[in-house]
Amino acid sequence: TLGEKDMNVSLALSNIGIVHARKSEHEKAVEMCTKALKIRKLHFDDDQDIADSLFNIANILDDWGRKDEALILFEKALKLYKSLPGDLEISQANCQQRIGSIYWSKGNVDDALIAYLDAHEICEAEHEDIEELLTSVHKGLGNCYFLQEEYDSSLNHFAKCLKLQREEIGEKSMDVSSTYDCIGRLYTNQGKYAEAIDFHTKSLHIIEKHHGKGSKESASCNMLIAKALFKMEKYDLCMELLQDSLKVMCTAGDDCIEDVA
Repeated sequence: TLGEKDMNVSLALSNIGIVHARKSEHEKAVEMCTKALKIRKLHFDDDQDIADSLFNIANILDDWGRKDEALILFEKALKLYKSLPGDLEISQANCQQRIGSIYWSKGNVDDALIAYLDAHEICEAEHEDIEELLTSVHKGLGNCYFLQEEYDSSLNHFAKCLKLQREEIGEKSMDVSSTYDCIGRLYTNQGKYAEAIDFHTKSLHIIEKHHGKGSKESASCNMLIAKALFKMEKYDLCMELLQDSLKVMCTAGDDCIEDVA
């Protein structure tokens, strides 16, 4: 029938769009998924399917860096999810998490915190298959509270994020490294420099396994350790790390280092 044909065309377009997205071909991905969405809107009365399509396109736009457009579609998807009957709370929470992430990237901490808290409230009421979402929500809340200098709340959420990451993806993931560094920065701001160095060093060990000792990633982490060493007035160790980091960061080579010196 015509309806079945239209649905099959829409599904094919969506799948092609997903493949383009996986290949980071964002423009083609958005084009295909948008064509699929137009068919759905024209021929089918299924608001949940439309909301899912809006969410998927928003994800692609977000990954593409087109944050403002992504935010509009995430909010449209969220409004639809809220209007529909049935158990769609996790879909709402996913939208809120991504909305929070975009507000965070734009420097709008207050709105990011509101979105993350809404997502967290939903997650707290659910108990199955939400670990990845809950991890992202805890990380987002930790970041927001950090910037608001609510360090106890920030540390609480970073610790919960770290626990979930260890359970779900293991100790040696770069995501775990990132959370270690978040906690290290927090301790530095609190004046707990030994604790900060401990967490940054844990991060550094993971980074070196993934990227090597001479990588820019390891240099960035060493600069965080150097900051804590400076606060502790351990200037010789601080200088050694900073000079090593400079050599790695300076992509122009020896001439750049001489100029800086």
